[in-house]
Amino acid sequence: MWVWGEFVLASALIIISGSYLARVGDKIGEVMGWERTWVGLILLSFSTALPELFTSVSSAGILHQPDLSLGNNLGSITFNLFLIAILDFLSRGPLTRGLDPSLALSGSFLILFIFLYLFFLTLRINRGLLGVGGDTIFIFFFYFIALRMIFIYQHRNNEEVEKRERGKGVWKYWLYYFILGGLILIGGLWLARTGEKISQITGLSRTFVGTLFLAVVTSLPELSTTIASLKMGLPNMAVGNILGANLQNLVIP
Repeated sequence: MWVWGEFVLASALIIISGSYLARVGDKIGEVMGWERTWVGLILLSFSTALPELFTSVSSAGILHQPDLSLGNNLGSITFNLFLIAILDFLSRGPLTRGLDPSLALSGSFLILFIFLYLFFLTLRINRGLLGVGGDTIFIFFFYFIALRMIFIYQHRNNEEVEKRERGKGVWKYWLYYFILGGLILIGGLWLARTGEKISQITGLSRTFVGTLFLAVVTSLPELSTTIASLKMGLPNMAVGNILGANLQNLVIP
């Protein structure tokens, strides 16, 4: 059916754009002189998490299908954690050897975020501000506190930071960054609508479709960038990308 062709085309648009966007994000970090762990945790993870962001927002806000959005987020988190096992298998030695200590702190915050997420999910808080739930506001605020603590901890434990010529020619990479982000936005909206059509045709629950189809496809940019980072000898960037993407997935709902 044509709906499956749409699914393939939308997925291809997200995967290709996400792969290029991750490369551009890495280049921005290099030009700006940011540490590899921080690049993976913030810039790279944001670029590869854009499919989850746009697909989830379009599913919940535009299509009014919160089950599809929730299934996409939780499925993406599960698949991203599976990527760590893939990285450990592909690495020549234990993956945890030589990783930046700040990644352990990031993982701890991820566990705490999952606990808070499930806790608020059982409470079903309806009150909020300007249509945004109080639990979402709390998680969003706590996310920036966590980033600040990770940033402080990382710079305390890394006294020597490689000095680069910062900012030179970075504007063109930011331009590529936003153009590719726009392409992923289009693909995310398209993919969400296709997922809704598939759920109607197959009779499957929207949560199942979000977990099985959307979650895996929108996580493919993480797969490509983490493996590429590992091959480049940058395990901190690879693991930081996964943890950062999962933290952002928990903030999205």
